[in-house]
Amino acid sequence: LSRKSTHLKHNGQLFGAFIFYVKYLVKKYQTQKKR
Repeated sequence: LSRKSTHLKHNGQLFGAFIFYVKYLVKKYQTQKKR
């Protein structure tokens, strides 16, 4: 059970980093589009 929870936690961190990266790309794209 503990092994599964740690795996889920790792996936959560990866998912959070992925969302953060996507938000960064969207922000970057929007700033380029304004120019």
